[in-house]
Amino acid sequence: DSSKPADWYVRFPLKQCADLFGLPYTGVINRPDLQETLLDECRQCKPDFISNGNPVVGYRNLPEGGVEVHLADGTKEHADLLIGADGIWSSVRAQMYGEEVKKSSPDKMKRQGCTYSGYTVFAGETVLETPDYYEAGYKVYIGPKRYFVTSDVGNGRIQWYAFFGLPPGTKRAPSGWGGSTRGDQADPEEDLVHY
Repeated sequence: DSSKPADWYVRFPLKQCADLFGLPYTGVINRPDLQETLLDECRQCKPDFISNGNPVVGYRNLPEGGVEVHLADGTKEHADLLIGADGIWSSVRAQMYGEEVKKSSPDKMKRQGCTYSGYTVFAGETVLETPDYYEAGYKVYIGPKRYFVTSDVGNGRIQWYAFFGLPPGTKRAPSGWGGSTRGDQADPEEDLVHY
């Protein structure tokens, strides 16, 4: 299609694809927005329901229904259900799947049950006005051993992810888009987070 820029080689219209295959439409929502929506709904039921500084360390399904939640200070709470939204190193998920929190396999290819994809990822969010903001809610830029993804998360905000193809546990930062590694960096063990 000559009306499209030359750098587009695939367009993937999410809604039309879902409609074509009779699947539900999926979209992206920014995690803080989702959390705020859930918190608002919970506050309507019980205004003082939030308790910080006492993390969940385990749980027990109750035979009569519901769940007993075990907290770090030794106290227990009872609820109809437990939502394991306690982060990437979830103690709830670890118990559910018989994993140890942050435990790595000897070859570092698995950590807490998650297989290393071969990519280290950095993520962030920015407010950025692009000419195609309302046309392309999700973009992927692909290069050798790295790719970059942007996603519209609403209110003019863009969430981005930078992926680098590196062995697990690598601390040496790549040099640039071309896939090479930096040979002249001051610190050969430079932390990728600082990079």
